[in-house]
Amino acid sequence: MKNHFGASSKFINSFRDNDHDHVQSSTRDEDSSNALQEEMQLLASTTYEKNTKWGEEASSQLVGFLYASVVEDCFTGFMLHCKGWTSAYCYPSTPQFLGSSPTSLNILLIQWTRWSCGVLDFAFSRFCPLVYGTPRMSILMTCAYAHIAVFPLVSVSLWCLATVPQLYLFNGISLYPKVSSYSFIFFASLSLLWLLGDLIGVLLSGGSIQTWINEERIFIFKAVASYIYGFLEAVLKKIGMRKANFVLTDKGSDIEQIKLYQMGLFDFRTSNMLLVP
Repeated sequence: MKNHFGASSKFINSFRDNDHDHVQSSTRDEDSSNALQEEMQLLASTTYEKNTKWGEEASSQLVGFLYASVVEDCFTGFMLHCKGWTSAYCYPSTPQFLGSSPTSLNILLIQWTRWSCGVLDFAFSRFCPLVYGTPRMSILMTCAYAHIAVFPLVSVSLWCLATVPQLYLFNGISLYPKVSSYSFIFFASLSLLWLLGDLIGVLLSGGSIQTWINEERIFIFKAVASYIYGFLEAVLKKIGMRKANFVLTDKGSDIEQIKLYQMGLFDFRTSNMLLVP
């Protein structure tokens, strides 16, 4: 085991034995705090994985984040699942990681434009989930990654929904079925079920109806602006008319934005290019 995972016995024991009673017993028999500190320093050192199987795999990018994409977390997870790794759902009562999210529309749209372009680059590459992932993972996992990879394409249908009905209306052409027809019930049911599914997801995660309404509003902003810009950027990069770039997201909110956020208000100021759509 040490040839694979290094010289720390405590580190090896932490994942070799998952028995809860064993963990509690070993916790009571821990060495002094100085010994634990030395152990942590050993694990945190930059040379810990040297001359180990784990280190060899990490150096060849079989383990660790793969930064060949601006959505490195998605791409890394996909490659690990293709290599046979399995995921475990871990949601402890005490948060293990804390991060910051955008508190203004401008930062939000810039962030989602980058992500949209990144996942579409992923979809258009040789690592397309439907092509590369199908023989390497389950069909459900493949569909899940395919959904992530192509979700910005929903912007195309939303733009059609925003323009085509109006054109039909101006020309006096009937597009939607009459309320009295059975086809109307079918289309109305699909819309209601989609909204109901989103509402249930928000409520189960501890949100409120107002949170759901806000998320639906933000979704429209993202879909008609960030998704379409990300889609266009991905296409231009694919045909060689645009070089790859990485636009950083400003996570440091100013005092004014923090006050608005604490009051439950969102800063909708952004550039005209992102706001006009």
